Amino acid sequence: ADIRSVCTEAGMYAIRARRKTVTEKDFLDAVNKVIKGYQKFSATPKYMVYN
Repeated sequence: ADIRSVCTEAGMYAIRARRKTVTEKDFLDAVNKVIKGYQKFSATPKYMVYN
């Protein structure tokens, strides 16, 4: 699921830039966006404080 999310986001970056090919920068930006999205929904730090 993570690989699919990253590939989809990289493709979206290329489409927004009106390109037909995906570059390495698109993949790196997509990885950062997907990881940031998971950190937003992660509740681990909240539980670590109470334990």
